[in-house]
Amino acid sequence: MGSLLLLPQFGLGFDSYMHGLNAKSRIAILQLYNEKQNLAPQNVRLWLGKPNNEYYNETAGGYEMTCRLGKHTIVFNYEEEDDLIDFTNIY
Repeated sequence: MGSLLLLPQFGLGFDSYMHGLNAKSRIAILQLYNEKQNLAPQNVRLWLGKPNNEYYNETAGGYEMTCRLGKHTIVFNYEEEDDLIDFTNIY
């Protein structure tokens, strides 16, 4: 059984691990699967500026673009150099 957090502009769904969390628990990573429609690496560069790292990750089988925002990091993943972003991690 999972959980759904609904906010005014969006909702977040969580898998079945929620039963192990309590009021002091914190979520360390948000994993987002993006529809391959509008989120392109060039758009992220335009919106967030030059990424801290951008490289081909052989283990993941695709490219990773890392942007640090304060104490948080966003990692965008895409398969081909000119492909749309299909997966995002927020740490």
